[in-house]
Amino acid sequence: MLLLALVAGCANEVGPANERVVVNFPDRFSYSINNLDEISDSERFEWENTGTRAEIEILQGISQGGALLSV
Repeated sequence: MLLLALVAGCANEVGPANERVVVNFPDRFSYSINNLDEISDSERFEWENTGTRAEIEILQGISQGGALLSV
């Protein structure tokens, strides 16, 4: 199970303007989002991993606020 929390400002939720893309297949999970100004939201995903390890790759940081990924 993955829990992703995005905290960058006010109490606005993720919507279409954030261009969120989720790929959730066994052994492959990808999450991408843009335009996080004034967003405070969380999302929860069920993800199947048949292996014994998972690799996390962060392609770009958040300049203000923060994000939490819990596996």
